[in-house]
Amino acid sequence: LAYQDFAESSLGKWGRRWSMVTSTGDLIVYTFIALVLEAESFHVLFPIAWPWFGQDGCGMKWWSLFLSSSTVIYAFVDLAILAQFASRVGPLVCLSMVFLAWLGSFQELEQLSDFPESCRGSAETPFWTWWPTDVGSLASDVASIASYAMFCFAVVVTVPSVQSTMQEPKQLGSASTRAYLLSSIVFLSIMGLQYAGSGNLGPENIIEGMRSERPSGWWAMARPWETGTSTMVSKLFAIVVTSNLLLIDATYVPCAVIALETIAGEAVEQGGWPARVSIRLGLVVLRFAVATGVSSFIALSSFTSSLFCVSNNILIPILAFYATVG
Repeated sequence: LAYQDFAESSLGKWGRRWSMVTSTGDLIVYTFIALVLEAESFHVLFPIAWPWFGQDGCGMKWWSLFLSSSTVIYAFVDLAILAQFASRVGPLVCLSMVFLAWLGSFQELEQLSDFPESCRGSAETPFWTWWPTDVGSLASDVASIASYAMFCFAVVVTVPSVQSTMQEPKQLGSASTRAYLLSSIVFLSIMGLQYAGSGNLGPENIIEGMRSERPSGWWAMARPWETGTSTMVSKLFAIVVTSNLLLIDATYVPCAVIALETIAGEAVEQGGWPARVSIRLGLVVLRFAVATGVSSFIALSSFTSSLFCVSNNILIPILAFYATVG
């Protein structure tokens, strides 16, 4: 049972179309986010100093270009065996990422002693804050946090499929509660450790902050925690994250192609192989263009959450409930 079937059974044809568009959009933007993170991780492992059309410090854009070759392969070649492999090693990979995130954050916390307390911030830009300092931006800050949280826990679309395959479908509620609780504890522990060490000066990607051999006076630089050389922990973390994302791509990219072809419907049938090739190449080009044009994966996460995840995980389920029970 797919999520679109659930939407159609509750809301009719328009519910199916709505859920199909939002689910496909969410899926496609996720592939954009994955490529951004893959490029960042590869740049940690193998930094590129080549200029990008006259711009310096754009090694991640080069990696976005090189890694687009994997998008081509996943879009045109059936690699179902990789998807099966990813499902088997997934738990081990997740545990490895959590352990490395904790270890790297502890190492960064130890380096905080080298950061003079008098230089850690000011009244206007404090090192740590427990609440937004600008009251005028409070609404937007809360909305941004909520949208990112929605992205992290946006799994309602998987409920119909998961429940239909469970031996005891009634246990889904309690199992979901335990999973949410465990995930929240892990996320908050990583966030707390990272924030305790780098405060408001830390990078979006925690891998970028796991460095050593920082230059003299590093704490006075514009992006202090991104100075120095990558530690062994950061490189291992980058390898695990990249491997995980590339394995996940083996599922998400083909699913995105299938979803686009489903939405196109008769146009694909009438267009034949040129139409199918065009959809695949279009996804490859669009993914590359977004990854080189938007460097913040958090901005992309907030975008897809606001535009698609809210519909899939809040609006459609609420409307389906009231449409069913009257």
